[in-house]
Amino acid sequence: MTDSIEKDGIDPALLLRRTPAPGEVWLVGAGPGDPGLLTLAGWTVLRHATAVLHDRLGCEEILLHVPRETMLVDAGKRHGGGGMTQEEINHRLAELAREGHCVVRLKGGDPFVFGRGWEEVEYLRAAGVPCHAVPGITSAVAGPASFGVPLTHRGSSRGFVVATGHTMEGIPAEESAAALLTHVYLMAVKNLEKITGALLAQGLLPDTPAVLISQASTYQQRSLRATLGTIAARATEEAIPAPAILVAGETAGLAEDPADPSDWILVTASRIPGWFDRAFPGARPLWRPLQRPVFREFVPAELGDAAALVRRSGLLAFHGSHPVRGLLALWGAAGEDLRSLSPRLAAIGAEAARALREAGLRPDIEISAPSMEEVGEQLAPAAAGSIVTAPCGEGTGRSLLGLLPQLGAREVHELPLFHQEPLAPPEPSWEHIRRVLFSSPAGVRRFPQAWPAAPLDSLTAFCLGPATCKAAHAAGFPHVEDVAPLVFP
Repeated sequence: MTDSIEKDGIDPALLLRRTPAPGEVWLVGAGPGDPGLLTLAGWTVLRHATAVLHDRLGCEEILLHVPRETMLVDAGKRHGGGGMTQEEINHRLAELAREGHCVVRLKGGDPFVFGRGWEEVEYLRAAGVPCHAVPGITSAVAGPASFGVPLTHRGSSRGFVVATGHTMEGIPAEESAAALLTHVYLMAVKNLEKITGALLAQGLLPDTPAVLISQASTYQQRSLRATLGTIAARATEEAIPAPAILVAGETAGLAEDPADPSDWILVTASRIPGWFDRAFPGARPLWRPLQRPVFREFVPAELGDAAALVRRSGLLAFHGSHPVRGLLALWGAAGEDLRSLSPRLAAIGAEAARALREAGLRPDIEISAPSMEEVGEQLAPAAAGSIVTAPCGEGTGRSLLGLLPQLGAREVHELPLFHQEPLAPPEPSWEHIRRVLFSSPAGVRRFPQAWPAAPLDSLTAFCLGPATCKAAHAAGFPHVEDVAPLVFP
């Protein structure tokens, strides 16, 4: 999402009536789980947050939009008890706001659809804490849509009712249970037999189409299609996991089969690579990325002596977008003018070239090649006789630096700009994952440390370049494919 906002020049702050400020609380709807369904306004508020209280979200990738220094508080309630109580959540929101934090209360779906969001608003207003709300896409609509179920359809359904299945208090009155309405129940697993029984008692026929949608819009989503009279027993037989949505009515018969697990590919980097679509052209299935970053890259606070090195260099060689953003962030933080970057700029790969252009800089040299040997051949004329500096992460520039002395460079310097902080990402459900995408050897090396029980024999490692492929073989992946020829045709 970040990349598309930068690329298209969209300013999501324009979607907000005011800029989030310290001492405020913002209730943000995170949507049903798919991070692509987080709104631009929600993304903007998250980027301003200094403290985030979040529910148990369907996709933890949404928390990747939170700045690294932001405080994260898991406020999710647990089935059967545990977690923070609503009173504790209310008190903590007010407490953090009074401490001067810009607080985001991140809630699944929409804050005001069975999310107890209004209770939090009432508490905060009574406590004198300013609060605002950013709507989210409710799973009552997005869940059925993810399986092709329309809630209204001419000739089949002239409206729909939404209730909670968590308690029986949400069962609609008899007059609303007409056959021409679609009935949607959130959190329906626990009381499914009671819910279907009540709907049958109110006049719906046993052969009314019904579909139970579990973990909608996430990579673990699945559905069970049956009739209103049989779906409760079928759900027990097939052990359909919560959370799940029940849809009953004629439009439920339009449900599509769930996505094949093979449609998903695990991405271990902190952002979806810009070359993802080029790596898997139309001849292959349209694989959807699932992000589980195994490390986070962050830039140190000061430029220090590196400024003098940059100024006396004749060539800056950037391999990827992170070194570009790292150097420019420090350069600006040090009060330096971008126009004072006098060395020639070499962009190795489309990501580096794009990052430079986004900063208003034109790369003097653009290199697109699948191997370091070919990069060296194209870089040699500019490197010969020059002082060459390679901005990079700690220990990540060695493959490039090893080439430069052979190219006749007068001096070669590594300029570490960012560190890799290991993460402990939630372990994915391996039965739903068949492929893993690696863009660097560092990601491969971190993978078995993050998930020592990962079934490597059943996974195919797609790697960018020979060095990454070599690391994958060394890590124990028996199935390795090099996507570099597809990225750099």
